Amino acid sequence: MDSNSLLGAGAEVRVQIERIKRQVIEGPSALKMVCFLACVAALVYDVFEVVGEVITIRPVEIVLTTYAGMFVLFGCVLEFQQLCCGFVRQWIKTWMKILTRVWGRGLLYIVAGSMQLSLNSVGGYLCGAALLVCGIMSLILSKVGTNKLGALHERLVAGHTDDLVYV
Repeated sequence: MDSNSLLGAGAEVRVQIERIKRQVIEGPSALKMVCFLACVAALVYDVFEVVGEVITIRPVEIVLTTYAGMFVLFGCVLEFQQLCCGFVRQWIKTWMKILTRVWGRGLLYIVAGSMQLSLNSVGGYLCGAALLVCGIMSLILSKVGTNKLGALHERLVAGHTDDLVYV
């Protein structure tokens, strides 16, 4: 095997690694769109729910709905890729590093979905179920991407068993 073929294969593997690493960090665009729509639906529901709870003066439900709304607002900001959310996205990425990965956002959706389910209404059940599905799908896709990345790393390192760096 000549060194040119090894360099070509290594460059190809590096391109695949970068593509999968970007997928693990950002997530597939279809998943991002579904998660964004689920967060928007839950946010709209929470706004109407808070207005109804303020009128009936139920403080515990107001606090719970407000927290659920904040979590889904974070989800909307994280999935929305426009410049208008740049400052908030940067703040979240600085102070909540776990949300910079697909699996971290999956955990956020599971927590937000659980909070939505606890609202004990049909709308809360629907929004909560949608967020839970988004969270579980995010965790599954993150695990699949991580496994692919590990396999590609093994292929890249396979030709360098004599290097001290890779031992």
